[in-house]
Amino acid sequence: MDTFLTEEELRHITGRRRYSAQVRALTRMGIGHVVRPDGRPIVTRRSLDMSLSGSAYDRTAEPDFSSLINGTVRP
Repeated sequence: MDTFLTEEELRHITGRRRYSAQVRALTRMGIGHVVRPDGRPIVTRRSLDMSLSGSAYDRTAEPDFSSLINGTVRP
């Protein structure tokens, strides 16, 4: 099985044919993807599985850089 979804699978999941519309649909559905220089979205099967199972990571979470900024190390 391929690592990435096919164009047909992307059309089926998003219900859209145009790349820009697919990207918008994937974003709204919370499915992780990257966009190639030609505008085509790329989705891994693992990313889709994680999104459908509800175990996708929180994209809004950020690392705590305060120890680097303050020069302190926390245990």
